[in-house]
Amino acid sequence: MADINVSTSAEFLSALSSSAPGDDILLAPGIVYDTGGDKTYVKTGRVTVKSADPDNQAEIGGGFRLVDSAFLRLENIFFNEPSFGDAAVALRIKNSDDMQVYNCRIEGGKTGAQFFGGNNLEVVGNFFDNHRVDHVKFAGVTNFLIENNHGGGHMSPNPAPDDHMDFIQFQGDGTDGVIRGNTFFVKTTQSPVDGSGKIHQGIFLNDGDFTRIVIEDNLIYTTASNAIYVRNATDITIRRNTILEIQGATQSPQIRLVDPIGGNVVEPNNVGSHGSSELVLQHDNPAGANYYNDVYQNATVGLAAVIEDFRPVPGGPADFGSGMGAERRIAELLDENGGSIPSMSFTYSIETAVDPAVGALVIDDPATGDMTFTPVADVVGNTSFQYRKASDIFGNHAIGTIQVNVVPPTVIAPDGNLSVDANTPKSFNVESVS
Repeated sequence: MADINVSTSAEFLSALSSSAPGDDILLAPGIVYDTGGDKTYVKTGRVTVKSADPDNQAEIGGGFRLVDSAFLRLENIFFNEPSFGDAAVALRIKNSDDMQVYNCRIEGGKTGAQFFGGNNLEVVGNFFDNHRVDHVKFAGVTNFLIENNHGGGHMSPNPAPDDHMDFIQFQGDGTDGVIRGNTFFVKTTQSPVDGSGKIHQGIFLNDGDFTRIVIEDNLIYTTASNAIYVRNATDITIRRNTILEIQGATQSPQIRLVDPIGGNVVEPNNVGSHGSSELVLQHDNPAGANYYNDVYQNATVGLAAVIEDFRPVPGGPADFGSGMGAERRIAELLDENGGSIPSMSFTYSIETAVDPAVGALVIDDPATGDMTFTPVADVVGNTSFQYRKASDIFGNHAIGTIQVNVVPPTVIAPDGNLSVDANTPKSFNVESVS
């Protein structure tokens, strides 16, 4: 596990090739890293790429494209694609497993980011803005977490007449996932040729089959009817979302399950401006029931909206603790006491055991993945094991593999996830070595 500091594009590409599980590649600020075309980096354990200065994001320009890769984490990076052409995308990850994108800023391109094909994907805490069409697009992903991302709601300066924006779009299958705590505030109303104004869809799942997905705690403030849209849905749960119409919109945002297959649940705790929600708000009559600003303090603000505008009115039907709409995510963003959304919890177990001739493995804490490996006395050698990381929602969330090298205490271990000195038990956490 090493820190690899880079300050040129060539050094960055070299580090991506040579890095080992547990390494951090630290990108110095001040230049635009150019990676040039599709790249493949298959790791056997997590390698993190992040900005060397947490307060000064390093910039990767011209599109960062990964294909057939594994076990990379991209963290606190500015992905910038200044072109808005049909093939332009700021970040694309294709046919890759165990990938993570955390706390990045992603701007430009026809689409901000694309994730096409892969298992065990996490897209968390990112900011998307200034794209020609979609903020972020998915297809063919399984075991995924899309959480706490924000859509800035701006389109590129000159969209084509038939362009429209989706915040989170699936254009292919999605299975076993969570879409949670995301916020989207539309900021633009560029008009196409017919003058009707651009539509800006929220969470849009179409052109595939969608199975065992939870959509919860999202705040969508938009101009389009498809605030939450799922076609060909099986075992979809939609709960605690706030979806509101911007005044002057030609469509009313709603929850839509189109051609549902079965087992779907829309819980009675969604807040919106359409009858598809349990608590229906209106913005036309300030003296009427459930007026926007009687529930959220400044929800009639329109295109200038910020999170503070959605602070619940004390004692109102969507107040903190009510369980209505996205109040938990709003409280989290406003730093209200007790307002955090509980994180997805996991249970760790051993899927395939180590070779008993080399050592024994026990789980110290199934909730954290803490384990201890005890080598057989006076034995050196190599073994491996697989662990199962099961989520509290879907069960089998991920399978990880860890290589164990038992070596004499004075010997440097060969490449592998975990080095253990002979005759000395070693405690570790699977997430820190995989």
